Amino acid sequence: SRRLLFSGCTCAKCGTFCNHPELDQFTRKTDVLRARVDDLIVEQLQIDTAAAWKDAATTEKSRLMEQARRSYAFYLCTSCDEPYFGGTIECADEEEGERPG
Repeated sequence: SRRLLFSGCTCAKCGTFCNHPELDQFTRKTDVLRARVDDLIVEQLQIDTAAAWKDAATTEKSRLMEQARRSYAFYLCTSCDEPYFGGTIECADEEEGERPG
């Protein structure tokens, strides 16, 4: 399985996800996949930060989501094409030989 990266769906300058009607035909599949990954992020945050997530205000939840997007690794199953949580990016990089162990 290969790690899912959504960096190609963001502005290279500011990092905002591209959302423009002219790009819909190109990003629709990625948007659906990204929404599934966001659901998995929420599930993982409820496990990893149970009390903080439960009691967090909307702005704090947004901050936790952004932090999780930068620290969690997700993969696409080669059998069913569904995303799954695969640990942290730091561990994934070590596993894939991109960082010294």
